[in-house]
Amino acid sequence: MRIYNGIIAEELIRKYQPDLVFLDIQMPMKNGFEVMRDQPDTKYIIVTAFDTFDYAQRALRLGAMDILLYRRHAHSGRNPGGADRSPSGGGGRIAPGRR
Repeated sequence: MRIYNGIIAEELIRKYQPDLVFLDIQMPMKNGFEVMRDQPDTKYIIVTAFDTFDYAQRALRLGAMDILLYRRHAHSGRNPGGADRSPSGGGGRIAPGRR
């Protein structure tokens, strides 16, 4: 299920209580950090296009199990295929989480 709004993501997390949520940081209305903060009993894997230490550190401090980096397509600003697993190193896992 894809959700493009942090408020709806949080509502669905409360309603369905999933074991694991793949969550983007940049969402309208409420960002992924806020969702993680307000729903701390859920396990998260962060999926983001932002390759910064600050984002990784903040996500891990909020309890993210892992962080997946994807590359946005330059022509559209979106990545319809998800995480980039190309051998050129354009994306993939950027930070280990706690186990």
